[in-house]
Amino acid sequence: MKFDAEGKATVNLYNNSKPTVLSIQAEGITTTGTPSYGTAKIKTRTYPQSLKAMRNYTFLSMFRKYVNSSLILIIVTIVAMIVANSGWGDAYRSLWEKPVSFSIGNFNLFSHGKESLSLMDFINDFLMALFFFSVGLEIKREILVGELSTLKKALLPIIGACGGMAIPVLIFSHLP
Repeated sequence: MKFDAEGKATVNLYNNSKPTVLSIQAEGITTTGTPSYGTAKIKTRTYPQSLKAMRNYTFLSMFRKYVNSSLILIIVTIVAMIVANSGWGDAYRSLWEKPVSFSIGNFNLFSHGKESLSLMDFINDFLMALFFFSVGLEIKREILVGELSTLKKALLPIIGACGGMAIPVLIFSHLP
């Protein structure tokens, strides 16, 4: 709290999550601590420096998050390729054929016709279905309230999706 020469007190509240400074000026407050009644003015100001800092912070945090997960995927892929093509290749391939089950009594949640799923089938049938379900929910959210809520913004991704379906069909239909 700052007091100026006219006896006005100014309080600045800095909000770190939004680039806004809230200033409250109150009149009638004495520096001796004696309470009195007065008027208050509330002003909000935005600062471009704070906005730039927020954008940089958001970009950097997203960059770190996605780069770290991407690096993990790349490293695991390289390790899997090395192991599959090394002397441990047979053990690696047999790992994918291990049965996965979640049984309660005679009921097995992860089965096809009373046969347990292999690890590869479990990933292909169950985990990939969950992945694409979550992707579908994200796309729906973006279309309803997000970046793809207008046709102008959504046009390029729609054309890209159509091309991603049509071009492989054209390529494979023209193969001998």
